[in-house]
Amino acid sequence: MEHFGQKVKETRIVKGVTQKGLAEGICTQATISNLENGSSFPGLGTLLAIASRLDIDFSEIYEHTELNGNGYSEVFKQIKMLCGKEKYKEAYKSLTTEIKVENLETNSEIKHYYYYLGITSLLAKNNFSDAFYNLNLALFTETGKHITSIDVLISTGIGLAYQLNSEESKAKTYFERGLNQLDSLKKSTSG
Repeated sequence: MEHFGQKVKETRIVKGVTQKGLAEGICTQATISNLENGSSFPGLGTLLAIASRLDIDFSEIYEHTELNGNGYSEVFKQIKMLCGKEKYKEAYKSLTTEIKVENLETNSEIKHYYYYLGITSLLAKNNFSDAFYNLNLALFTETGKHITSIDVLISTGIGLAYQLNSEESKAKTYFERGLNQLDSLKKSTSG
């Protein structure tokens, strides 16, 4: 976790955010200080809020802590890697055989699960119905006020599903939403 604390510190400094500013509405300034110097670390909810505010990708938290002890961090990392290599059938199989949705403990885990289930249903199985259903479950899973990269992926994933289903006007709506979210994400990380 020390490495993640260092990542928080470096990102905070690059963005010109003080410890007090980062902590505002999330935790105390002392919590940020303790995380950065590696003397202690907060709970998962606080870590997710800090990462979201600094636009540190969800996967980086996975790299440094096993979420709620359910052991799914490595599975999600593997699924992300497989999707990045366009091995959607393997990702789908891993997702559906190695993760039990009832054991997911945070909204962020649930959001990622349904995103990956939706996108792999679409690209591995050509199952538009399941893709729409799961991507919409991901879309409506609340994880906080701030837009994150997964929100952009979900919107563009729905757009892609409509595009592949020859529903151009609906696809355009979600692609535009994804672009707007990306603009918001860029603004929140540069200011």
